Amino acid sequence: MKAIIPARGGSKGIRRKNLAVVDGKPLFCHIASTLQNAGHEVIVSTEDSEIRSVALLHGYEVHDRDPALSEDDVPVSAVVEAV
Repeated sequence: MKAIIPARGGSKGIRRKNLAVVDGKPLFCHIASTLQNAGHEVIVSTEDSEIRSVALLHGYEVHDRDPALSEDDVPVSAVVEAV
């Protein structure tokens, strides 16, 4: 089963939260590794070049998201449909 992680570069609450290092690795990588360990194929959807690089470095597939799908008011369902 595929698991899509929507990891945009912008954040209203915590600046660059997806790249915030928690216990030695970026936040979104904790989610990705948990899903991968559960047997899911992980796809990281992002418009951000740094998140893209980190995801590839950790071995995750990346979907290059259209920046228009990274605005605050875009529902996650629209991001998932685009993958």
